[in-house]
Amino acid sequence: MSLRQEMEEMMQDFQEMSWQMALLILVRLGYTFLLDESWVNYIRVLLESEAAAWFVGLFEVRTLELRNFDQFMLALRGCFENLFQEEKMRTQLQHLR
Repeated sequence: MSLRQEMEEMMQDFQEMSWQMALLILVRLGYTFLLDESWVNYIRVLLESEAAAWFVGLFEVRTLELRNFDQFMLALRGCFENLFQEEKMRTQLQHLR
């Protein structure tokens, strides 16, 4: 599989995750969970592939992010946003060559 194909698949995964997060925001505006852990668990159900594996890693070591919704969202965004940016830069460099 070429790097371009891999990048397109990653972008599609990122877009799907973005839609899932948008859904979460809508749900959060109209529905309230009593505990941050409940919000984190709700998002866990939505995660797929690399994001799901990332969550398992957090769960195995019982990180603080699992108990605080805002910290969890920052960690999730930080993890996958950086990955997306790295791939985007790599693709741009290849097009310059």
